[in-house]
Amino acid sequence: MDKHICAIVDRNHLVTIGVSMGFELPLKVIEDILSGKHIEVEEVIEEISGIHGIGDSIGAVGYFTNQKITRIDLCMQAVISALIPRLNKKYYNIKWPTAEEIITAKIK
Repeated sequence: MDKHICAIVDRNHLVTIGVSMGFELPLKVIEDILSGKHIEVEEVIEEISGIHGIGDSIGAVGYFTNQKITRIDLCMQAVISALIPRLNKKYYNIKWPTAEEIITAKIK
């Protein structure tokens, strides 16, 4: 599964998180990663597509959708998703975690 994730941290260090739509990666990608042939998904996609640096342009989603959806589209979806709680706070009145709280929890 390929997804983009966005964390927005404001000046008070409060964090909201959003994700993009996800899509299934081809079996070859999964097999190459699990076998250790490749470490990064981008390496497999470069091999399949013949496009060096594909992650810096259309991305895997652009390649597999014939550029109907691109990497930038997924980035935008993730950012918009992370903004939703900030745009309509009356439905999201919980205390958002701070960046420090997230980092501390990860370390424990």
